[in-house]
Amino acid sequence: MNDESLLQIKEVCHIWELGGDAITFSQLIETPIKTNHALDKFAIFLVLDLSVPEKIWPTLDTVVSVSKRLACAYFVGKILDLTRFLQVKRI
Repeated sequence: MNDESLLQIKEVCHIWELGGDAITFSQLIETPIKTNHALDKFAIFLVLDLSVPEKIWPTLDTVVSVSKRLACAYFVGKILDLTRFLQVKRI
């Protein structure tokens, strides 16, 4: 790769803002994770409202646990798809 081709690489970033109470709207976290087609390039940035300190830990716990569960389900699905593909190729 030469220097000119490095300058032509374009990156796309989709930003989802899930405002409101993350505990109440935790099912909204599912949309950006399920619509993303490459979780290897996926990042979650969590911004917590420090003006309501009693909600910091419950919000953090909810977002992290829901995100982890959805990401694991995504990767398990990918592994099963790959396993089925490899089984078909063997036959």
